[in-house]
Amino acid sequence: MPRPFKPTVSDAAIDDLRHRLSKTRLPDPELVGDWSQGVPIRVARKLCEDLSEHDFRPCLDRMAALGSFRIDIDDLDIHFLHVEGPKDATPLVLTHGWPGGIVEFLNVAEALSKHFHLVIPSLPGFGFSTAPRQTGWGLERIADAWAKLMTRLGYDRYVAQGGDWGSEVSLLLAHRHPDACVGAHVNMVSARAPKAVKSDPTEAEARQMARLADWGRMEMAYFRQQASRPQTLGYALADSPLGQACWIAEKFHAWTDRSDGKDFGTVPYSRLLDLISLYWFTNSATSSSRLYWESGYGSGATRIDAPVACALYPAEINAPSRRWAENRFGNIVHWSEMPSGGHFAALEAPDLFVADVVKGVGAILS
Repeated sequence: MPRPFKPTVSDAAIDDLRHRLSKTRLPDPELVGDWSQGVPIRVARKLCEDLSEHDFRPCLDRMAALGSFRIDIDDLDIHFLHVEGPKDATPLVLTHGWPGGIVEFLNVAEALSKHFHLVIPSLPGFGFSTAPRQTGWGLERIADAWAKLMTRLGYDRYVAQGGDWGSEVSLLLAHRHPDACVGAHVNMVSARAPKAVKSDPTEAEARQMARLADWGRMEMAYFRQQASRPQTLGYALADSPLGQACWIAEKFHAWTDRSDGKDFGTVPYSRLLDLISLYWFTNSATSSSRLYWESGYGSGATRIDAPVACALYPAEINAPSRRWAENRFGNIVHWSEMPSGGHFAALEAPDLFVADVVKGVGAILS
């Protein structure tokens, strides 16, 4: 059965973080005036200073207040938030990705709970979910674990929602357990371009294929590293809090809608520091990276015929046309192209995110 779990961080761990940050050795400054060589040293210095002063405990208190639990599934302690909605509400299981966490959903939980019963688990090896001690914990096994979680909570009919890895887990949950998970809402729409798109693309499809090609050349280093040698990378990230901070912050810069000119767009800076703190205090840099080793190059290929609701945000790298997406998804019941936002939709555009989840789930259930 689920056990109440209060996430905490010790004074000793906080002191250790501050000590390590005070002893940080910075590299030479970048030779360019932008982010093309990585995190600029001005941003690194600010992260170092702000992370040292950041109070992570209010974030932990928020988790506890929403309803924080752990449950044993397949010899792992899975941490999850459980927020009950109206009596006859539909259960909704929300899954984050990398470098995300359940922190992404803290600011939208109250609004979503007016419509749904919320179950918000941390992926295995992320945050306060324990790390697997054997190989084999890929996306399919996680989807099966989520099915067990929902059954044990007494939910026999529900919808899944997710972005990044969470989109794949949600889709596989609907695909593998259709009698219980009746559909998925995703804010990252991953599909491989069919021959019709490649041979005769529209202008928008041609731009997207070129964008994906550029992204593959310039932005895929993190993916290849984590999919091939997560352990080697982990030694650096587990030892250097600024290294961990920059590894995460770089993705928030690259994957968010920065039309406002800010380094991290509309992502609340305090939430970014919360997320960095979550990875640091749980020492989950290596265990979270292993999901790429387990599933990275094989993800996004499974044909999905379950009802799917798709929300496309303009700064999200995966922005296929509808006919492109239909090459993978056989039953798209809701399609929306959002006016703003990016990869971290719940943090960047919470109102848009909540409204579209409500509409998308409604379409799945109708």
